[in-house]
Amino acid sequence: MTLKELDLQNRVWGETPEGFRRSVQCALRRTQEEPPVKKLTIRTAALVMALIALAGVAFAAIVSNTADYFGTFYGEEWKTAALNGDIDSSKPSVQVGDLIYTMDDVIVTGITLDNEGMTVDDGMCSYILATGTIRPAENANVVVMPEDYLVSDPWNYNPYYNGREGIPAGTPTVLEKAAESGAVILCARATANGLVDAKGDVIPCDVGYTGIQQEDGSLVFSMEIQLMEPIPRQDAYTLSVYVANHEVSAADEHLMDTRQAQDWVFAIQPSSAGK
Repeated sequence: MTLKELDLQNRVWGETPEGFRRSVQCALRRTQEEPPVKKLTIRTAALVMALIALAGVAFAAIVSNTADYFGTFYGEEWKTAALNGDIDSSKPSVQVGDLIYTMDDVIVTGITLDNEGMTVDDGMCSYILATGTIRPAENANVVVMPEDYLVSDPWNYNPYYNGREGIPAGTPTVLEKAAESGAVILCARATANGLVDAKGDVIPCDVGYTGIQQEDGSLVFSMEIQLMEPIPRQDAYTLSVYVANHEVSAADEHLMDTRQAQDWVFAIQPSSAGK
């Protein structure tokens, strides 16, 4: 008997709405205490190839805004689509524990992807791109690092994106930087739950995200939201983002019982990026 024949999902959930299933899945993600694993989009392979080509280039120099960020990794077609989208640059922020999460740009686009490539409908909201930063709060004695990172990796240079051959001589590791002041090491993440509708439910979507170490020891995060069904372009949207951090030991143990997390829900009012 195949997995399809078993129909495990319906046996577990029964005749329940899709929205209910997604809500339970979100709750499970928030309550499970397990080491973090990135959820990346289907274009991960293309992204990796772009990063290999960029090895040795200082990453902070190209993250000027969301359009540049995705244009660098996915190509000029993506940058053009982003610049033709609607952008919110209000830069909301939230503090979770000792870290400050700040959204930079949120861009609403009409991008859709299929086997033929990209198409763009400027009247629809179908694909959202965003970037932001994660930094220690003022006077917080912490060192922050992204997921899939080791405490033996550089404190302010990401070898997985820039190449290990470019690590400046004398660059301290995360562990060494923390030891300088007896700081706590925090692993941080920010990923989208999705857009929220008028009823408070997350609109069905697929998401992808990354976190990248920066020259000042902060993190830049990116996120993508691909709606299962496009919606008409709007003047305002409500966005839900999952933000979390937890301590990491000197032995690279992720101490999930120290995790602090919340769903950060806020309004955006994007306007034409070309204005």
